[in-house]
Amino acid sequence: MMLVACSACSFRLPGNDGVTGDGPLAADGQGSGSGDGSGGGDGSGGGAFDPARDCPQGYGVMVASTSATSRYRVIDTADTAWVGYAACEADGHHALSIGSMTELTEITTALGSAVQTRFYIGGVQDPKATLPGMAWINFDGTALLDTAWYTPEAEPNDLDDGDESDHEQQLAIIDRVSVYLHDAVGNTGYGTVCECDGKAISALARTFVDADPNKP
Repeated sequence: MMLVACSACSFRLPGNDGVTGDGPLAADGQGSGSGDGSGGGDGSGGGAFDPARDCPQGYGVMVASTSATSRYRVIDTADTAWVGYAACEADGHHALSIGSMTELTEITTALGSAVQTRFYIGGVQDPKATLPGMAWINFDGTALLDTAWYTPEAEPNDLDDGDESDHEQQLAIIDRVSVYLHDAVGNTGYGTVCECDGKAISALARTFVDADPNKP
């Protein structure tokens, strides 16, 4: 188990520039973009947000269902959720918000050549939830898809015991083999999928992540 110190911060970790490992899926190798939007993710080129124009070079993964709205960066190295989230935010973007089962299937297909099997995404549970499946949201503030959980293992299950009172698993991960979501603690080393869609992290999602009792 690895813990990463992150005091007085909201996802950001100092010295985390250049998290790489994108590999053949999105080979930038540079931790592309910057937190001020100069990497092109704020639509400052004029007009409505256009991912083909406004997303940084490292966001080279595109899927059919969101081709007009999003591009993705795959961080194919194992690290904690907090490091992965910080890398996405350092680009000026956020961890992946799943909008449909079609998008989830397409993303897991795109991850087929990755080294990592599991990846942190932008899914978080309200720390006041009383049941494992209650009050999950995406980082863009929308509700997390109830149909996206891996039900053969009774996900989400809050570390297999189904007891939400201790809030053991507040974050969502993609398993590219099962093609569904699992809940996770956040301190296990997985990859991360970032999304450039011109949207900021919602204030509610940020509050939930910062209130996660597992956050170092």
